[in-house]
Amino acid sequence: ARTRRSVLNRRLVAHRDEFLDGDYLREAKVVSDEGTRDQELWRISARVSATKEVDYAEFKRDLQSKIDPILASYKSDGTHGISVDYTGLVPLVYKAQHSLLDGLIAGFISDFAIIVLVMVLLCRAASAGLVLLLPAAFPAVVVFGGMGWGNALLKSFGTGNLLIDIGTVMAPCVALGVTVDDVVHFMLWFRRGISDGMDRKQATMLAYKGCARAMYQSWGVIGIGLSVFSLSPFGPTQRFGHMMLSMLTVALVGNLVLLPALLAGPLGDIFGWSVLRLNRKRSEKQDQRRVKTEAGTDALPQPHVLPEPATKQVVHA
Repeated sequence: ARTRRSVLNRRLVAHRDEFLDGDYLREAKVVSDEGTRDQELWRISARVSATKEVDYAEFKRDLQSKIDPILASYKSDGTHGISVDYTGLVPLVYKAQHSLLDGLIAGFISDFAIIVLVMVLLCRAASAGLVLLLPAAFPAVVVFGGMGWGNALLKSFGTGNLLIDIGTVMAPCVALGVTVDDVVHFMLWFRRGISDGMDRKQATMLAYKGCARAMYQSWGVIGIGLSVFSLSPFGPTQRFGHMMLSMLTVALVGNLVLLPALLAGPLGDIFGWSVLRLNRKRSEKQDQRRVKTEAGTDALPQPHVLPEPATKQVVHA
């Protein structure tokens, strides 16, 4: 080991000027309380594949597990002043990508919770939030679940895997708005039918007549329109186009199949009962206000009404 180290040191010293010219070595003077001392900064590059999915955090931990024991051995021998800084474009991109992914996931969850809460407050029924929750989460669960099964299948055959990057995670946030818009319109039409005295199946058919064509049109305009991004040569943009088309297609199926099934089932019965209960309370309040108004009108004097004149009766003998 010592012989190998001495040979490497001689080679480094012999090619020192080349390292300085190639920016692999830089000499600097460090001023501290102890005085001025010379410092050497060496740049050691580690290359990884850019076309394969690499966990850069795991890669960095592997490097540290091999470099830290060497530094510890030097410190135990009395050699000080040696330190390592892990930097470069790859760690920077890794941190930026993971911060964006974490922000998008947190934003998706918070948006979902806010939409469900607003729907519960709007309809004044917890069942409305549950009815909205299932169809809105249906596209993300189906598409990402399918991607998970697809990755497991591809890895079993050793043919690669499906990447999840910024473009992939951005798609559910965009598709959520379209899905929730369709679900809210369908539920409002269903509530209108229940308020008009229809049963759940008739109210579901009324919602179909009022919303189905608009759902198809929104899928065609937004889904097929955004699928143009799948022709991009840039990977994240291409995956965003694929994800938008697939998620909006699954959302359309969920809104036209899953949502009516929920409304026609026991969950829709609870939601319909909540609508009828709310309408009953509103009618009772209106009746109470009408009774109070009529009672107050009878009790007040009416100075603008003139008394009728007394009629004279003529008696003929």
